[in-house]
Amino acid sequence: MKHDSQNTKRSIIDGLKKHYGITLNSIDFKPVGEESYSYLATGTNNQKYFVKYCEKTNVTKNIDLVNQLLVQLKDFYFVVPPIDVKGKTSFSILTGKIYVYPYIDGEIITIGNEKFEKDLVDKLLNIMVKIHSSKDKITVKLPVEDFNNDFLTDFEKLLILQTDRGARLNTEAVSILKSNEALIRKLINTHTKLEEYYKKDKPYLVLTHGDITGRNIILSEDGLKLVDWDGAMIAPSERDLNFLLDNPHFSVDKYLQKMRMDRYDPKLKEYYGQQWALESIIGNLENLLTMELTSEDQAEYIDEAKEYLGYYQ
Repeated sequence: MKHDSQNTKRSIIDGLKKHYGITLNSIDFKPVGEESYSYLATGTNNQKYFVKYCEKTNVTKNIDLVNQLLVQLKDFYFVVPPIDVKGKTSFSILTGKIYVYPYIDGEIITIGNEKFEKDLVDKLLNIMVKIHSSKDKITVKLPVEDFNNDFLTDFEKLLILQTDRGARLNTEAVSILKSNEALIRKLINTHTKLEEYYKKDKPYLVLTHGDITGRNIILSEDGLKLVDWDGAMIAPSERDLNFLLDNPHFSVDKYLQKMRMDRYDPKLKEYYGQQWALESIIGNLENLLTMELTSEDQAEYIDEAKEYLGYYQ
């Protein structure tokens, strides 16, 4: 999780004035994720903005594409498009990029997807149908699913990393890694076999959001808003369906009927469940072995790694 940085904040204040013409009354750090620095900014006109600054290359390399996508989807009630300045939706500052959205005041969903109430599930089903039906309406060249993850290489790097002097300081992470090595290798092997299958037998692809989870859902006065489109991709619909299939109020048959599709592929559900788990396990362990963390963040990463390992034990 990112922590407040006065140098970053000062640069963002300057960037807002230079690129957006926004002079601030106040700016408050919001620790809402590890990929970006996030702020609630209030201008001298009392207009509120949600400001993000990101240095991670894997996010910033696609952020302009994602922002262009949101501009193209702006007529969807659940989309919050970024502020466009003469055709640009992000600007370089420091070693990353800044991008700005109108601030949405509302309730962020914090419970697990399996606990969503029926009304929310029904709304999300309709939203998924709109997203998955909109591929032909967009011109943005988004990433396309190629079923080409390399979790084995990432895992082998972790095994080497655990022998480093610095890594030994986090004994719990090293213990988790050693005691679950066989399990993780088995999961990677199973996932790789599914990858090879879908490289040969390619499924139908649609526009997907990629992270339809509670903290990306805001209940505002203007209705439900779905945010954090950084993982948008042209991929099988199961990539999104995976987030609701465990909820008792979600009906695959109802989704298929609305999409006029015959079936969904449960093996793809397994594939994206495995992908999510491996990304979480390997990513959290890497953070624990490479980053200086607060005790709170360490506990969060350890708990999440253990949670996803638990699904396959």
